[in-house]
Amino acid sequence: MSLSGTAIHTEHDAIEIVQGTFFDAVHDQDVAFGELRASAEYVPIDGLGVTLSVPVRAMTSDITYRDRDGNVIEPDVPDTHHRDESLAGVGDAIVGVHTIYGAIGVRVGLSVPLGRTEHNPFTPIAQTMRHQHVQFGTGTFDPSIAVEFEHPFRRVRAGAWAMTQQVLYESGKGYQAGDRYAGGVSGVIHFGARAWTLQLGAELQKTTAERWDGVVNEDEGNAGRLDVLIGGSVSRAITDRLAITGSVSVPVYTDVTGAQIEYPAIIGIGLRASLEPDRHRMATPVAGKITVVDYWASWCAPCGDLDRRLHALLEQYPDRLAVTRIQVDDADFALPRVKVFAADGSLLFDASGNPPELEKRIRDALAP
Repeated sequence: MSLSGTAIHTEHDAIEIVQGTFFDAVHDQDVAFGELRASAEYVPIDGLGVTLSVPVRAMTSDITYRDRDGNVIEPDVPDTHHRDESLAGVGDAIVGVHTIYGAIGVRVGLSVPLGRTEHNPFTPIAQTMRHQHVQFGTGTFDPSIAVEFEHPFRRVRAGAWAMTQQVLYESGKGYQAGDRYAGGVSGVIHFGARAWTLQLGAELQKTTAERWDGVVNEDEGNAGRLDVLIGGSVSRAITDRLAITGSVSVPVYTDVTGAQIEYPAIIGIGLRASLEPDRHRMATPVAGKITVVDYWASWCAPCGDLDRRLHALLEQYPDRLAVTRIQVDDADFALPRVKVFAADGSLLFDASGNPPELEKRIRDALAP
């Protein structure tokens, strides 16, 4: 379960048209977005997970009109397009599967159209009355695929990723959202007894133009854009199941088509909670054997490499070694991580690291 929010302030330097009348003014817009996302995962076999994610979204918009001298003014007639409003509703759910092979993870998903969609706001009739541009969903089933790579370097976990979501057809209301492409690199480090997590990175986001009844409207809405952003986030684990996060992203390059929002920065805050039982302390050493407790996550590609190394050790030392795997997708510590217990149950070591280093330490513990 996660809760996140962000806010954007924009200034539109353009002559307004209010109910067909030219209105010599500009307007400022303050928009706040919030999302509560519930996620569930089922792992039928090691290395393969099935996920379901459902968001509930809310947004508020506050409009301030100003004349060319910056004075606040009010239009003579209500604006059918720009207005103060608050909206809330369920977004499109995502069903997916993911797997890892070595240092590479792959996710395949399909969006399920649960979110509310609006009728075409660009028709001549819609322009003369109050209409809505905000879509809570696409109205279509949209496939996606993502590829991830992660590798730990001592205390830093470096990663790279790429994804795309394709919208293959228009909805029953004539709306076809733009295709999405994104990719990025990141570095994650834990500090403060691993209660704090710092992430720095850069990413590229590209969205193709949305269409209404097959037409791209460049005056409003998404007519296609490309953004390159740099930023970071910091997370503080309050308890084993609760963490608060803050993030900032700054665009260093933007290429937009038509009239779209351009922003100096995106600042977000979030809260992440897990309703899963605390499995960090569930591991019990096996009497008479060296016991390895292997903490892994579905997003952790090196964890798959360590898993294969542990299987090889089990085949080599079937009478002396036991392995227990515990999935910790919301871990606030570096992965891969193992706890290794001696045959008498005492803790030998608790460490994170790359798979070859961890394998060597386990082999040393198994040495006569």
